[in-house]
Amino acid sequence: MIALYYYTLAVLLISIAAAAGCLAAFVVTHRQTYGWAAAAFALYFLDVALVFRTDFVLPHRKVSCIYEINSPVESVALGSCLLTFFWLVVANFLGKDHRIAIAPPLVFACGSLAALLLVPGGRWMEFTFFSMRTLSIIALLTYLALCYAVSEDPAERAHMRQHCRLYLAVWICVVGTIVWNVYFQLIHDWESGSPLPFLPERNFAENALLLCCAAHAWRRVYRALHLRYEQPPRYAQNDRRSTFICESATSFGSHYNLSPREIEVLCLILLGHDNRTIADTLFLALSTVKVHVHNILRKSGCSNRADLTRRFWHSS
Repeated sequence: MIALYYYTLAVLLISIAAAAGCLAAFVVTHRQTYGWAAAAFALYFLDVALVFRTDFVLPHRKVSCIYEINSPVESVALGSCLLTFFWLVVANFLGKDHRIAIAPPLVFACGSLAALLLVPGGRWMEFTFFSMRTLSIIALLTYLALCYAVSEDPAERAHMRQHCRLYLAVWICVVGTIVWNVYFQLIHDWESGSPLPFLPERNFAENALLLCCAAHAWRRVYRALHLRYEQPPRYAQNDRRSTFICESATSFGSHYNLSPREIEVLCLILLGHDNRTIADTLFLALSTVKVHVHNILRKSGCSNRADLTRRFWHSS
């Protein structure tokens, strides 16, 4: 029981730390994706904190209530808000209309309430109720896969590929969540044998999903803050494509030992600007820009701008 207590505290600390990191990145970068992610992690902190009502506030509960859903109203409310913010993260990440985040939480709330009201009490009601979260996450993952499949924009596809490890990790955690629920809510006999120190509604695979998201968020936050510490942006980046290109150009340039000025020129080349526009943007002589372009091509081993662009997208 003590181990479970400290485990729960660790999950809470990870949730709030991820929320704080994303909030810091939002303040520095003004990218809404980080803001929505911070709200999602903060809500998950509150969601996990609900277990204290049953595991620690009422430790001497009776076995007859083993399949009773604790805090169903709060669970549905927090789950709906959590799902809303995750969809807002995806919508902002893909540049989609934020209104796509309206329907999924409503479907989730209606499905959860239907499970409470229509499914007979016991194992199946609890399994159906908590499976609504898993189905909602599967719907979100399916939407991401469809967006990637139909996209013809190389910048968007490269941007999405940067998160493929997180995508696969979330799928693994989702499958683990389903297996966990099936076993502990439908198969395991809680009324006989050695008792376990947690209720069937506790799902450690879902906590593993949080850990994957938090680790990925910290990695992205560190990269965003580090890039702006090493090289603050010197010209406007007004859309997702420009932001992605300029951030990726820094990594690409570091790989080929480009100077900070050459990285700036590289970014403008990838944005499709000619030498004259680059010279005007950076307040350089045209001859200086030509020298920078020549050095970029030489260091990267590319023969021309088209070859440079292809290599950039391939590496990204």
